Amino acid sequence: MSKTDKFMPLYASDYLADTMHLTTAEHGAYLLLIMHYWRTGEALVADDAQLARITRCTPKDWQKIKPAVMAFFKTVDGKHVHGRVERQLALAAERYDRKVERAKAGAAKRWSKQPESDASSMLQASHKHASSIPQAMPKRCQPEPEPDSLGKPSEWDRPRKPWPPDAVVPEKWIVLAAQQRKLAGLPEIDLHVTARMFANHYAADTQNPRTFAEFQAKWANWALKEKPNDQPKRNTASDTLRELARMAAEAEGNPNPDQWRG
Repeated sequence: MSKTDKFMPLYASDYLADTMHLTTAEHGAYLLLIMHYWRTGEALVADDAQLARITRCTPKDWQKIKPAVMAFFKTVDGKHVHGRVERQLALAAERYDRKVERAKAGAAKRWSKQPESDASSMLQASHKHASSIPQAMPKRCQPEPEPDSLGKPSEWDRPRKPWPPDAVVPEKWIVLAAQQRKLAGLPEIDLHVTARMFANHYAADTQNPRTFAEFQAKWANWALKEKPNDQPKRNTASDTLRELARMAAEAEGNPNPDQWRG
């Protein structure tokens, strides 16, 4: 007999309609017997010792439930035959045979020689007429750069150049940085001083060219990280006058300009 399907069909309504009179023990024994029947694909041997083992019963308990359970079977030539199980086994075997035939037909179709496609013919023709191996190799297409969400070339494809020595941070960058610091709850700082420090730093970094957008992003991070105590103190008016007096004293050869202060 052909191999059956892995699942055993159990029609609950039909089963319950036929077994409402069975006890719990009789239900269990009956189900174990028909599952064994299905798994082996053969009728049960008319041997009480074997049937007791299949139903997990002692010989004494098996004799008590045997009449009710075996009423669903018909004994033929020393075998207990179940009509419903036999019909389901036959259907399962038929389904299995149909699947095998379809699989064989599919395999035969796949492995049979198929007519060459136009693409295959063209490739063989190009190999035949090529004067060298490189000519016979198909040319690899170079992918075009993918546009960004705005349809413009990707930022990584744009020119990269160092920060010009005479360039300054745009005013709109400074205004935006101030807004970002305010939203982040950071203290106010003189961002114009920070901008001069940023420009001087990247003007000296000539070995690392960047795109315009990269410089803008670095400025935003620089402005957010800047702390009030990191900035040089801005000179007041008195500091400026003192420095001018010192420079004038040095020019006249007087090392102590403070003596001229009243």
